[in-house]
Amino acid sequence: MLQKFYSMEELDEVDFCLQGSQEQDALPSLPRRNSLIDSGHGPWGISSQKAAGSTNAWDEVDCTTYVVRGPGYLRNHKKVNSDAALGELRVVDVYRTEVDVANASVNEGVKTIQRLRGEGETKELIVLNLRVGQIGAVVVWALPELLAQPGPGRALLEQFKGMSDGDRNKRLKVIPRLKAGPKLIKMMVGDNTPAILAKQIPVSYFTGEGVFEMSVNITESAAAKRVSNMIIGAASKLDIELAIVIEAQADTELPEQILGAFRILHADLASTRILLKDQVIAREGEVQRPAFLPN
Repeated sequence: MLQKFYSMEELDEVDFCLQGSQEQDALPSLPRRNSLIDSGHGPWGISSQKAAGSTNAWDEVDCTTYVVRGPGYLRNHKKVNSDAALGELRVVDVYRTEVDVANASVNEGVKTIQRLRGEGETKELIVLNLRVGQIGAVVVWALPELLAQPGPGRALLEQFKGMSDGDRNKRLKVIPRLKAGPKLIKMMVGDNTPAILAKQIPVSYFTGEGVFEMSVNITESAAAKRVSNMIIGAASKLDIELAIVIEAQADTELPEQILGAFRILHADLASTRILLKDQVIAREGEVQRPAFLPN
């Protein structure tokens, strides 16, 4: 539920955003491409397009501008600026889809990871798979060798990968930051405020060869889907960042360190590629059609 009463001006803003999200329903047919370079679908899914512009673009983030739990947080509740992110941002891949893609890192229709590996990327990859109805976003960070990161942040990440899903869900935090956009959206996303993601949104985890994926099914949370639809509808007006951090719950795990972050600048979602049902082939050889799409 909304947390306050809104003015007519603010409600008009909501209507505008939701109308924009509904325009994403029509999915014209497009052929499958093994390479996205020169495909005419913007910078999405192309690793060389990082920081390539200020409109319809994606970029890395200075994670030292985020504050996290400091060394003595459990005693004094003081926060400090994070060190640089554990992971290097490699690609942001946004697409439209007829079929929900739960495990994007192995999906032969999405191919985000396959393209990176084909380019010669050999590092361990952390994948964030955001699923919002007909919009999918796959964000990938590359980790350096373990010995190159001796601090508690990387040690906590290694523990996190070995935890049960229930324990992971108690620690996975996001920090959104809206740099430009409607004030109502800024208020609703909780600008610059850490939140445990799985408290309201189902999160699944997939471990593969050199890949760890966190899959966030925003569609299954009515409240999160409402806010996400507003963001989608107003995407061209937004300059938005999202940082990921694993919550430290013991002195030996402090200080926290941002795992990874990304920035999307004034996205033109109409430029993104489209995955049709027969393109989205899961590892098990089956596809699951979201309930919101007709049979």
